Amino acid sequence: MNANKEMIAHLAGSEVFQDYARAYSTATGMPLAFRPLETFDLPFQGKLQENAFCAMMARKNRSCAACLQMQDKLRQNSLEKATTAICVHGLCEAAVPVRLGDKVIGFLQTGQVLAEKPTPAQIERVVANARKLGAEQTPEALRTAYLKTPIVSREKFRSTLHLLSSFAELLSMKSNQVAVAQANTEPPVITRAKKIIQEAFPGPGGAGGPCEFILSVQTFPQDHRNDFHGVRLQNADGDGQKSVAQSKLAGQRDCL
Repeated sequence: MNANKEMIAHLAGSEVFQDYARAYSTATGMPLAFRPLETFDLPFQGKLQENAFCAMMARKNRSCAACLQMQDKLRQNSLEKATTAICVHGLCEAAVPVRLGDKVIGFLQTGQVLAEKPTPAQIERVVANARKLGAEQTPEALRTAYLKTPIVSREKFRSTLHLLSSFAELLSMKSNQVAVAQANTEPPVITRAKKIIQEAFPGPGGAGGPCEFILSVQTFPQDHRNDFHGVRLQNADGDGQKSVAQSKLAGQRDCL
């Protein structure tokens, strides 16, 4: 998993996003997904308020491929700002970019709705096209599922995108906070090494008493790295004290 996908997985699993997604889907009747920049599966499978007709179409490769192509084009057009698209069955979808710094890492996606009530002729064309793309359900089942599609006016859909754009900005700020926190996190091996030093050399002046200890994973001599697992000691008072420090730390190496 690359860094962008890890960040999105972290944010999508957060309580803030989960609460917002539930409230959004309940209020609007539309699903909400947080998707990586590069992804190759359908965004709303298994989501709250997934469109029943779209779920039927996703079961066949040809119809699924048509949807994936539309999703990819939608995301490519949404790198700068929120964008909408209409699929071959007349359903509206939208994507809103989420950034880490000035780099887009993913999108909030929503939709699977109609902008207006379809006419009988439009419904029959949709059903015929679905069958052509490989849908195995009966025309009546496809018709019934399609008619369950929520109808959201264009004005309301645009207003919904404003809400998602604001939430995307919040997620962008959260992503920056997480990135900074991760960058400043001390490696576990260093934390454990400090604890061992404190226990081995109690005394005034902090962890090392008369000794000055410098922890460095990168600069420790190669022939000693295996002994100290990334810990280097530099003694301010001479080699004698340093040898004592090395002896004590060598006895603790399995703890690192």
